[in-house]
Amino acid sequence: MDTVTHSLNKLAPQELLDALASARVGRLAFSHRALPALLAMNYIVDGRELVLQTAAGPALAAAQGRGSIVAFEVDEIDPKTNSGWSVVVTGHLREVTEQSRIGRYTRFPAFPRDARLRHFLVIAPALVSGRWFPLTATVEAAKAATG
Repeated sequence: MDTVTHSLNKLAPQELLDALASARVGRLAFSHRALPALLAMNYIVDGRELVLQTAAGPALAAAQGRGSIVAFEVDEIDPKTNSGWSVVVTGHLREVTEQSRIGRYTRFPAFPRDARLRHFLVIAPALVSGRWFPLTATVEAAKAATG
């Protein structure tokens, strides 16, 4: 996995993975009928892969296409302080078809027990980038803006 970070407020590679593992909902960006689509989805981190749970629909169709490259964005921002972090994972999306993995994923508490959400998708990260939004920088910017 290649890691790309911005020089300003960048997160180190392990911080990126730790941040991803601490959250449960992100947004999958993919192509649907030649247009960009964005869908909020539950996920877990399994080793170095992201596992998403979905129903039949456009996200599943994207995973079943050949060479589907997607982005998955997760963030946690405190609305009172505007501090937090944001991580974007870019990589190939595929449907999980191995019954042993499906059985294991259905037992994760992060995934709802909804019969419609019976498909699991995996993103194998090729690029991971992220940054944090520090409280001090936000407070200083707010002070400067208000004079």
